[in-house]
Amino acid sequence: MNDTERSTVAMLVGTIVHRAVLWPMLRPVTADRLAAFEGAEFLAERATAALGVLKRRIEPLIAKASDEHRDDALAAVNLEGPWDTGSFEPSWESLRVPARRELLRRLDPLVANAARAVSNVVRSRSIRGDGVVCA
Repeated sequence: MNDTERSTVAMLVGTIVHRAVLWPMLRPVTADRLAAFEGAEFLAERATAALGVLKRRIEPLIAKASDEHRDDALAAVNLEGPWDTGSFEPSWESLRVPARRELLRRLDPLVANAARAVSNVVRSRSIRGDGVVCA
């Protein structure tokens, strides 16, 4: 991988990790759901499941994919909505197949780590009584 591809992979990994960790947090965390944050793995488990969905949608794009698969992947990954082609598609298209595979391989530990970090922040805020709303 050349320097440009390494940089692109790092940016896309960050985008996908961000999406996977935030998906489980789209609804406000209140009452019964807040109690679930007592377990440090609460968000990590949900982020891992979200990453599984994202990877299944992205994998068909490693090689040429149909328009339907492409639209499905973009709808899942693009942070500004399904037609935010500036976020993901041009960067993904610039990568060669080995770099695309490397990108997907690197995601699992990064998502778990990011989810645990977010979970720790949420748990510490709720313990102090600061109130937590993640939307």
